[in-house]
Amino acid sequence: MTDQNFKTSFIPSKPIQPVSRGGGLGRGHGSLPNVVTLIIFLLSIVTSGVVFGYRVFLEKQVAGQIAQLETVRKTLDSPLVNEADRLNTRIESVKNLLQDHLAPSEIFNLLEQSTLKTVQFRNMTYTAESDGTIKISANGVASGYEAIVLQSEQYGKTGYLRDVLFTNLQPAQQGGGVTFSLAAALDKSLVLYKSRIKRESGSVEETNSDEPDSGDSFEFPSGSPTQ
Repeated sequence: MTDQNFKTSFIPSKPIQPVSRGGGLGRGHGSLPNVVTLIIFLLSIVTSGVVFGYRVFLEKQVAGQIAQLETVRKTLDSPLVNEADRLNTRIESVKNLLQDHLAPSEIFNLLEQSTLKTVQFRNMTYTAESDGTIKISANGVASGYEAIVLQSEQYGKTGYLRDVLFTNLQPAQQGGGVTFSLAAALDKSLVLYKSRIKRESGSVEETNSDEPDSGDSFEFPSGSPTQ
């Protein structure tokens, strides 16, 4: 018996769906490189914008600093600053002069502290050597030979006088006593004017107002030496 419901048509009952190229097995894989390229492009744009903005920021910073420097330069060119600069130059010149300036009275002060009353000087000279030594030469009279020996020992104990030498010992022609010549050396740093200022500023004792401030001579304690 023949089946009356059998269909011999090849027309599908559902519409045919389009098949992507490649059989649909790699669907979506072809768009990945495009996405990566787009991301890189966007990052490049953002990076370029950041670099440009930072460059503009730096240019503004440099311009601001240049303006500040110009303001400072104008300030430095003012008469007050110029006067202060000239004053500073004078001060430095004075400092340089005082650096090696001798205070002759300090030589006499040091000798006064260690000279016996039985010894008197009639004249004295000093010279500053290139090695920083002060050479002292003097002539005087002592009450006797024993006074000269004691004086030599006293100078040796000071610590600041060295190479002390008494020569030309002869009986004095007038007034008695023994005449002598003295040669000694003294460290230059002890008689510099700046050293004197430091000692005076740091001392708690009042200085003697009768001390000689300058000069190449000094009057030792009076008194006629006796034999």
